[in-house]
Amino acid sequence: MSKSAIKIAIIGSKTTKDYGLFDDLREEQDVSVFFSGQLVSQKKISSKILKGVRKIWLSQKVNRVIRIPGKNLWFEYQELLQIIDEYSAILIVDTALYDINEDILLSLKRKNPKLGMYLLVINTMNKDSAYFKTIKTRIFRFSWDKVFTFDEEDAQKYNWEYDSFHYYSMHDIERTPDSCDTVFIGALVGGRKGLILSLQKELIKQGIHSEFICRSWDNPDTWEKIPGLKYLSAPIPYKEALAITVKSNCIVEILQDDQTGPSLRYFEAVCYNKKLLTTNKHIMEYPFYNPKYMKVFLGVEDIDCGWIKETEDVDYHYNGEFSPKHLVDRIQGLQKRV
Repeated sequence: MSKSAIKIAIIGSKTTKDYGLFDDLREEQDVSVFFSGQLVSQKKISSKILKGVRKIWLSQKVNRVIRIPGKNLWFEYQELLQIIDEYSAILIVDTALYDINEDILLSLKRKNPKLGMYLLVINTMNKDSAYFKTIKTRIFRFSWDKVFTFDEEDAQKYNWEYDSFHYYSMHDIERTPDSCDTVFIGALVGGRKGLILSLQKELIKQGIHSEFICRSWDNPDTWEKIPGLKYLSAPIPYKEALAITVKSNCIVEILQDDQTGPSLRYFEAVCYNKKLLTTNKHIMEYPFYNPKYMKVFLGVEDIDCGWIKETEDVDYHYNGEFSPKHLVDRIQGLQKRV
């Protein structure tokens, strides 16, 4: 990316930091990456009465019935106000909106009316957690200059820009010899638990060295004991998960219900030259699709166990095409037209 007078601030969250999504931008002079938890915090209040008022004022249940303006009054965000004077545009990742509410966004815009304000949505809008409901509410309560999404159906539904492939930067995990045939790492949520468990049973039955690491919120006493399957009650750090993933011959991707965009498994397969076994029927539409290295399955009966075990020199000829540098270039182009 060439030098530009258009400076961009990217505001992510702990999630984006843990996943290293913007690591490629460390050396870029015109881009700075911040994290919402460092820029925004609730004001310290000693009065029990004021604490009670704030709880009601900020309550999502209350605000779904009647929106109470002025939420920014309860937050410290002076550092956020200060940094926007230095930048022509900010790109906010959807998960950062758990800390940054719509009134704070309006305050930023009032302070710098020329500021370009862009949103990158890295979650499917079908996600139904209480955490994401808060984020989703804030997405639609602010007028963005442009919204980018990884999900093509969401792009069509909400008239957003489909940009599925420019937010992955984690390329620095050491490549080691394969230690297993295939690996899956993910949570038993989104309607995929049954397929995950049945797939692992079938792979073990077929003599495939398979490692499944699954986050579960169920009572541990109810966990079904399956060879090669490890349950976790807490999330595994992404770098640790990635170090396990790159030791496999084939990565398994099982999308959650209603998800149509790629998960990080697709990016990992391409960046680390691994086979990909996926439930994503759209994979053939993606960059780097290669039927020799990527297979779609909808049930265990679709699995080609011989293909999984066969080792070969996989090479997608990846050369930084997923880097968020390309998204920054896009935003800089948009700002030049303002």
